[in-house]
Amino acid sequence: MNTYTTDFWIIGGFLGSGKTTLLNHLIQDIGNRCIGVLVNDFGELGVDSQLIEGRSDREIVELNGGQIFCSCISGNFVKSMVELTTKQPDVILVEGSGLAKPSALSTIVDEILSIAGSSLHYCGFITVIDADRTLKLLSVVNAVKEQIQYADLVVLNKTDLASPKELQQLKSQIITINPDTEILETSFGKIPFFTLPHFPLEHDYTSKEFAGWGAGGRPKAATWKPDETLNEKELQNLVRSVSEYAFRIKGYIRTSEGLRFVSCSGDQIIIEAVGNKNSTLHEGLTVIVPSKTVISKIFNEALRGIHVLNNN
Repeated sequence: MNTYTTDFWIIGGFLGSGKTTLLNHLIQDIGNRCIGVLVNDFGELGVDSQLIEGRSDREIVELNGGQIFCSCISGNFVKSMVELTTKQPDVILVEGSGLAKPSALSTIVDEILSIAGSSLHYCGFITVIDADRTLKLLSVVNAVKEQIQYADLVVLNKTDLASPKELQQLKSQIITINPDTEILETSFGKIPFFTLPHFPLEHDYTSKEFAGWGAGGRPKAATWKPDETLNEKELQNLVRSVSEYAFRIKGYIRTSEGLRFVSCSGDQIIIEAVGNKNSTLHEGLTVIVPSKTVISKIFNEALRGIHVLNNN
């Protein structure tokens, strides 16, 4: 009779909030215990899974092209969780897509547990919040409020980017949305593993408030690859221009100076060199934008702007 039980947590949070950074800190803090990781990317490239530290030593599952609480890939999520359990890890950490809509969480977790039985123990839903952007995003994307509503723990991240007044306003908003949640403030996703909640699955998930995606419609994702080789400055200008229209930009682009990793959330832009050992990475940018945005148009306009700058 199998008496081995694996604890698992699901990590949510809007695009660019710092979920992968938090995940890596938790992995470091867990230490030498066996860890299973499931990473869900809304786009097709699976960028986040490439950012998991020590990935060669982990049981890592990628689910791309949707979000795990949607019927499009929820079946694969259930199957993958059950398969991970057969490896008997001590802990499974699930990083949901930034566009995860967890109102279906209880139904899906119940399905996982009905198959896995006592070998799995659900411990809670964690929502990572970008202290610099969330007040604006709450009025734009329904999924942001939904992720807060169903959080057992809210990790208020990037507090170094917000003023004390902004932090207080944001905490007040969080408490208004979900008065029962715990809030942990941090920067760079630094929270210790022992602070993770152990909550039973007892939320009321019957609310119809979060049905659909709201007035803005379902955000869409696409992969963009340049037809020409840009230098790093040109890449930076392009990302800055496109960021005005995009919720999230991330991926790998080969410039004239070498391969670069790109991560952009609003005006938070990171472009850094990638070592040769990562030369087999899938190149291209995953771009997530509002439903009515024409992705090819914003990139073409950004490239025209770069050409104008180069000719002046």
